[in-house]
Amino acid sequence: MNAHEAILNTANKSLSIPYSEEDIIEFEYNINPIDTKNESASSYIMTYEDGVGARPLLYDNNDRLY
Repeated sequence: MNAHEAILNTANKSLSIPYSEEDIIEFEYNINPIDTKNESASSYIMTYEDGVGARPLLYDNNDRLY
């Protein structure tokens, strides 16, 4: 997180969520599990700002979260 955005990186993708630096916010990521036994499975990470859904990030078995 920096003054104007939060960034979540995987091995292959990036999700940037902008926000105002002057506001006090509650920020949350919900990482849904993926079926590791299915090579073509995918899942998503959902971001929330003050309890409101912001942006999703789809990921699959080739992604690693950092």
